[in-house]
Amino acid sequence: VAGDDPGRAEFIRLQVNEAQAGRNGVGTGYDQRAHRLLTERGAEWARGIRTMVADWSYVRGFVGSVKLDAARFLATAHQLFRLAPIEHLHLTGVSPVAAELFASPYLQRIQALSMPGWWKRNPQTNYVEWAQLGDTEASLLAACPHLAGLEWLDRLNDVIGPAGREAQAAAGSP
Repeated sequence: VAGDDPGRAEFIRLQVNEAQAGRNGVGTGYDQRAHRLLTERGAEWARGIRTMVADWSYVRGFVGSVKLDAARFLATAHQLFRLAPIEHLHLTGVSPVAAELFASPYLQRIQALSMPGWWKRNPQTNYVEWAQLGDTEASLLAACPHLAGLEWLDRLNDVIGPAGREAQAAAGSP
């Protein structure tokens, strides 16, 4: 991919260099050239993924972070991972598919997982409601065998009670 596009190859090099500098505690600061390339060509480089996700961002020159509904993730995970080395996942709508999600081997590739509370429309009442992760989802998350490589977890606004906390403590999970 990058070999056919000198701008893409340059963008990858710039982002890899920035990531390496950050790991070494040096930090080269914000790279104007990388930003310009991203602004000019980022959507084009993400063309295979951008129709499947609500949002995306680049990590080390490739789409490495995506935001989408959990059911959509389950339906497209094979294709998403074929197109990009995704390591960071931001999911909405987790509760209805939590059992299937936390059984998915595609989570093995994830280093950062965000599952904050979200607004949804209740089809029975037509009211907008705030949906949150609770004890059931916390127990499924704690028992998930596919998150051994997880380095960061965001469950902002969850409503986990004693049962969920006990399941997490028993599994030694966050």
